Amino acid sequence: ALLVAMRDRDTAALVSLDGGIGAKTGKGFLEKARGFDAARALAPILHLWEEEDSFMAPDLDLLHSLDRAQRWIVKVDGMRHVHFSSVGILVRTVPAVAARTSATDATAPAWDAVAEATGSFLDRFVRGSGSGQAAWAPPPSALLHPIFLGRR
Repeated sequence: ALLVAMRDRDTAALVSLDGGIGAKTGKGFLEKARGFDAARALAPILHLWEEEDSFMAPDLDLLHSLDRAQRWIVKVDGMRHVHFSSVGILVRTVPAVAARTSATDATAPAWDAVAEATGSFLDRFVRGSGSGQAAWAPPPSALLHPIFLGRR
């Protein structure tokens, strides 16, 4: 998605749901890809991430380097990597999924908070008044810990 946003100037916003752009597992991979140009990353970016799965250990260097874009990074409590997919909503109604994915009592409300933050972000930057202003913050939740990185 980041490479597409760098290529396509019409990209209104980018949402990363515990994606490699903020993890050690993806470190260096995108920067080596044809078409990578940090100066062309202009669309607002929302990166939501967790710290429970070691294979998705955070590394925010790439996000910090995209300083021409407005960037929000949001640490999410109560979720594992798999919960950022549709599996996250299943933990509420399918006990076997909850058990198999190590869900906690916080997972379902965290999934709700991530969905609400994502929807709010997309409403603001895709349907809203555009990316020229930084006036956005995720809806309040004790499970979300946002940082606005701004832009250059």
